[in-house]
Amino acid sequence: MAEHPLYLFAHIPKTAGQTLRRHFRRHIRPRERVIAVNARDENAPGSTGAPAGPDRASCDLVVGHRVTLEITREFPNRAHRFFTVLRDPVEHTISSYNWEAHQLYSSQGKKPPRFERWFRKRKCSLMAWWLISRFKKVPAEIHMLYSQERLLEEAGQLLDQFWLVACVEELETSLGPVFEALGIPTQLKVRRNVAGRDYPILITRTPETENLIREQATADVALYARFCGPANPARG
Repeated sequence: MAEHPLYLFAHIPKTAGQTLRRHFRRHIRPRERVIAVNARDENAPGSTGAPAGPDRASCDLVVGHRVTLEITREFPNRAHRFFTVLRDPVEHTISSYNWEAHQLYSSQGKKPPRFERWFRKRKCSLMAWWLISRFKKVPAEIHMLYSQERLLEEAGQLLDQFWLVACVEELETSLGPVFEALGIPTQLKVRRNVAGRDYPILITRTPETENLIREQATADVALYARFCGPANPARG
């Protein structure tokens, strides 16, 4: 395996990814060292979204919602080091609802659904679901039938293969190995995409909401408890 490792940030939505992306872009030079692969990237060819050209050989970091398990094919002869960030499932679910209610409904003049209805339709464990459906790319007709136990098993197996799993609540500390490897500051000075500032807060954490999420999003609750205790050391 080559000496030049490639760091790949699998960005689960609403886990401080925009803040991190800005931090990486601000401090990593030249800019060609970072490749972003997102759903909005119109130039990204192929199923993985990784651009062609010399950037592949020289880059140090790939970030975005379209970082998938199969993207390693686009970067052969590199040591692939995946990392991601998890968030307290209650806070993550509430944040996801507030963002979607604004982005997909209120900003377009539509009335957002009630939280309980939205939560049932979104498969409850949003982080585990993203890892299975977006990162591993299990077809919808298969993953929509998964139980919470199956989601937990497969998402846990994926995260066991990651170089590092960080958590939002200790973001700067738990991502320290990434910042150190890339030679950039550990302090995140600018927060992006923040509820209450960049979009409205429609619901907040209440005992009733917390109980509902913890009772039904059991895969996310277990994943978070497993990987976001003491900060995970980098897996070398």
